[in-house]
Amino acid sequence: MDAFFLAAVLALKNTRLPEVSMKQDQISVSNQPHRQHYINVHHIPVCTTFYYIAGVEEPIVDANSKEERLATARLSICMNVFEDVCGMQTLG
Repeated sequence: MDAFFLAAVLALKNTRLPEVSMKQDQISVSNQPHRQHYINVHHIPVCTTFYYIAGVEEPIVDANSKEERLATARLSICMNVFEDVCGMQTLG
């Protein structure tokens, strides 16, 4: 899940949008490559997933497939460099 999250954020960071202008009721979209601009992505959040297994005191980070199947609970936290929580998901 963490890799998918990072791939989605980086895909947004590499997206280029064409320049759009509007004069009265006319909308003009530029097809020229030098007139395309990247989306402003200021903070790249990082997602970390913790897996909890019954009988193990500390959570497991970067679990393999066997550990994922044994897990009784999962907690994913997304934070940016300023330690702001951008998202959280729990299962179990």
